[in-house]
Amino acid sequence: MKKNKYPYPIKHWLELKAYPKSKEITMDGWAWEFLRRNPKYQEAWDNIKGKHPISGKEFYIQYMHDPEDDDSSSINFYIGQGNMIMIKAHIINPGKMDKYVVIQTFDVRRPIKPQIDQAEQFLKIYQKSIGIKSHSHHKKYFVEYLRILDAIAIGVKPKKIREIILPSSKYTLPEFDQEETYKDRKKRAIEYRDFLYIDLPKPRESSKRLTSQMGEIIKKINTPT
Repeated sequence: MKKNKYPYPIKHWLELKAYPKSKEITMDGWAWEFLRRNPKYQEAWDNIKGKHPISGKEFYIQYMHDPEDDDSSSINFYIGQGNMIMIKAHIINPGKMDKYVVIQTFDVRRPIKPQIDQAEQFLKIYQKSIGIKSHSHHKKYFVEYLRILDAIAIGVKPKKIREIILPSSKYTLPEFDQEETYKDRKKRAIEYRDFLYIDLPKPRESSKRLTSQMGEIIKKINTPT
């Protein structure tokens, strides 16, 4: 039996029809499906539900939403929107300063493109050095990932999950391959739930808003302290 309250399941993992169809859901929608199964998000919601709209900045969304809400159309992700702040004339992305967050400064007196190319090269080398791999999003597995997350949330045994979910493939996997495949799918499912979901939404920052934001930043930079 499962002892912890979080994560809790969003759908019943055996009811395939309860899960979204790839043709009927956006990438923002997939991001929400994974985020609302995130144990930290679920706990955070339980701690603030019933209050006025609360910022969801920690989870890269504008406002917190009920994990039980199937409709993702009103959820605004901040991914790639570059909500920037200015510190000592350096523009950075706000966030928790850990090994996954890198601050790169640029000299606007010099040509921009070579600096960007150099920064990109450095980031790729650093990304590799800390074991971060580039991710390809295979949407065909997303429903399997969601079902696995809902199953493990209620303590279903791995063998039963494998027997129910993996044989849905066009061929029957040998026992060893089935076990290894399940381990890989479970690992990827948890990665999407905990942090990879932020790679799925497309930026929706309007050029008008971005121009306004940059204007404010430039004004601060040029204002004597």
